[in-house]
Amino acid sequence: MNLSFLLPQTKRLRDAPVVIVPALLLLGRLSGQSLDAHPSQDEIVELSPFAVRPGGADDRYAPAEAISGGRVRTTIFDASQNVSVVSGELLRDVAAIRILDATKYVAGVTESTIPNGLDRITIRGFQTSSRTLDGITTVAQSNLEPVLIERLEIVKGPNAILAPAGVPGGTINAVSKKPLFLSRNTLSAEAGLFDSQRLELDVNQVVGAGRKLGVRLLGAAQETDDWWGLPKKLRILAPMFTYRFSPTSEFTWQTHYIDWKITNYNGISIDPTAGTTNEAKLYQGIPRDFNIFGSDSFRGDGRIENTYLFTSKLTDSWSLRLQGRHSNVFRENFATTNLAGGSTAAGVNSDSFNPLTGDYTPGTVYARTSPYAATPVAISRTFNRSGQIADLSRLSYDQQVDLLHVGEPVAGSKTETLLGGAYGYMHETDFRNALTAPAVTLEHFVYSPNVVGAVSRNQVAVNKTSQVYISERVTLLQGRLIVNGGYSRNRFDLSTNDLLGKVHPHVVRHVDLFNGGIVAKLVSDVALFYNFSKNAAPLPTVNIAAGGPSTQDGDQQEGGVRLQFLNGRLRATGSYYHVKQNNVSVANPGNFAFPPPVPLLPTLLSNRVAHGVEIELQGSVTDDLSVMAAFTKYRNRNPFGQEFRGNAEEAWAAFVHYRLPKAMRMHGLSVGVGVDYLGKRPGDDANGFTPAGIKRKPTFYLPARTLANLTLAYAPTPTWTLQVNVDNVFNEEYLAASLGRGIVWPGTPTNVKARLTYAF
Repeated sequence: MNLSFLLPQTKRLRDAPVVIVPALLLLGRLSGQSLDAHPSQDEIVELSPFAVRPGGADDRYAPAEAISGGRVRTTIFDASQNVSVVSGELLRDVAAIRILDATKYVAGVTESTIPNGLDRITIRGFQTSSRTLDGITTVAQSNLEPVLIERLEIVKGPNAILAPAGVPGGTINAVSKKPLFLSRNTLSAEAGLFDSQRLELDVNQVVGAGRKLGVRLLGAAQETDDWWGLPKKLRILAPMFTYRFSPTSEFTWQTHYIDWKITNYNGISIDPTAGTTNEAKLYQGIPRDFNIFGSDSFRGDGRIENTYLFTSKLTDSWSLRLQGRHSNVFRENFATTNLAGGSTAAGVNSDSFNPLTGDYTPGTVYARTSPYAATPVAISRTFNRSGQIADLSRLSYDQQVDLLHVGEPVAGSKTETLLGGAYGYMHETDFRNALTAPAVTLEHFVYSPNVVGAVSRNQVAVNKTSQVYISERVTLLQGRLIVNGGYSRNRFDLSTNDLLGKVHPHVVRHVDLFNGGIVAKLVSDVALFYNFSKNAAPLPTVNIAAGGPSTQDGDQQEGGVRLQFLNGRLRATGSYYHVKQNNVSVANPGNFAFPPPVPLLPTLLSNRVAHGVEIELQGSVTDDLSVMAAFTKYRNRNPFGQEFRGNAEEAWAAFVHYRLPKAMRMHGLSVGVGVDYLGKRPGDDANGFTPAGIKRKPTFYLPARTLANLTLAYAPTPTWTLQVNVDNVFNEEYLAASLGRGIVWPGTPTNVKARLTYAF
């Protein structure tokens, strides 16, 4: 895809270094540090409190620190909020295609409703469809590429500082790869049965005699077919540099160029006989890799993102962090013609819900008055097809500033005061057309092109957000008692020019948010923690009715215990949480009707309550044996107790990695085994009531499944590494995800991938 049209819009950014660099030079001089002095060989570089140390051999799967809980480096064992980290080592060991391949070993993080795009992930039963990279949140059609990621930090629950408008279940903050002050270069080639065939490059060098400049280049190219034979194309180029003014001040610039395109695949239908009480299976009599989508159905994501980061220790007590990002994104035309049923039994017949139980029973309709007589009806196997084609583009600017003061008022105590602010601007155009295609029967399917219909959406949205906050953390009694609290003042200014509906809603809201927590260490390796936090997010202006709500808001309370073993190398966490949320967006089932409504209907709003238990184990048992394990059991329902689509309210997963010790003959050989279980999930949202006043249940469930994966790697020398990954080792047939009865993704079968890495 040609992204040259994006370049003119980055003109404003071209002159940014002209303004930024002199300002940084001035800041460096105000801090009393010489920015021109060449560091000596003995000069010790002091790590910024806004960065984390690279992981070592003793914390391969359990890095000890994170920055995402409150923007400042914190020891995870001392954090009042529940934070988990997925290391870069785990991402590489599982050969992650998307971040869920690794984060599924974190309690509360599971598959959502779309496995091949949007980074849709469920956290504590709440769906997220956005990416947070280095604390800045954007949206994308593509999945976030692991080649760009150093590590993932998962902050459970709402966070008034990191993500005041974020998903209630939590935030996955991806920490990007940045230049390192060492020489390390790798070239990797991967081949496999499907969804593979890629090259990756990582070049990192230190430039100049003074060793002040570190440069890095990340690259990836992929042209492959997925299991259904649909082509996927990826190009990534990410040049970056870090200039070290002094041992305590440095400036980093990153550019991410991403060109991603994949032929669309929205699954197929479950068998029309599937109901609430029987086991749902894919449409019987057709193969698992059956595909109704042609080459004119695709989704794409092209983006150029430029990020700068400046950190400096101004005095012995004060530290500064400045970060900004310019992002220009074009979400290429993507057409979907999904299977829809209208009012036929191939879709959802409202009269097929048993009035006395709420169960959906295909092949039967019930009278709407007592005694609700049942009548058999034929089950239709003809599917209407509908969807949309869309052009979306988004231009955004984000700026953040943090000022940290660290003090020691009395011996054995420590205070950390964080002052900060953030500003975001987003301009988005959203143009869509309705699509239809001739009705089909899957047994005798013949492909026919999409028919472009009327314009279903034509909007221009401008969102401006600002945030100021203060956070205080006090450590007492030689680290045995830690108390923290924060306040965030947020302003949301949202406007939409709906050219189709001829309305121009404009909403300005101010929201005050609070968070706090406490950690108490009874003994050095046992920590009790408690936290509370509030969050609020503006609703899209198209969802705001006259006199209706304009904000999604809620709060969470959580308490738990952490244990450390083996001198801190192994960490266990157990917690219980309770989340309340108002006005959470839920997909409007009316948009799946045939033909689709014009204009599209706004999403529905629902209040939700979630509570559950999570248990995690992360770390290294020995230098050569590492483990990640997680268990979660929760309940996430609307006020009537009805379930939400895609929520598996019980899940567990474990990954164990062992490498042969150095003393053994085959040193360099390692093996990893991963197993993950996902309980049954509603295939669609339960909503409404029967004529007898009984709440309706989901029309079908995706059955529970257990998958096993295997990793084998051999590094005979520091230069060469061969890694083989086998996903779904036992070739289990399962249903991966679902948007509705006609949009179900079959799980992929066994896939074997081999990666050869050369270090130079």
